[in-house]
Amino acid sequence: MLTLEQLAALAAEHAGELHAKVCEFEIGNRRFAFNTEPAIMGVINLSPDSWYRESVCLSAEAAIQRARVLAAKARRWWTWAQNRRWRMRNASMKRASRASCCR
Repeated sequence: MLTLEQLAALAAEHAGELHAKVCEFEIGNRRFAFNTEPAIMGVINLSPDSWYRESVCLSAEAAIQRARVLAAKARRWWTWAQNRRWRMRNASMKRASRASCCR
């Protein structure tokens, strides 16, 4: 697992690339618009000697279980993000409404 210090060093070393655009694509009816929307990514690693121990799955059953856990976490995050986006939009509309009636 990378430390915060290692991440900071990588960010400093590659500062010019931090805001690079990435290729967006679709799988089925799901669009992955990485440049404008956050995305959840999980790792399922079949290599027993990986340095990222948390992701290592030594059997098909373990890989399937990890995929289920990652999918459940993504659903919870997506629900939170959608609710947050709605609350922020609603608060913004209320502020705009108050500002317009105070003029």
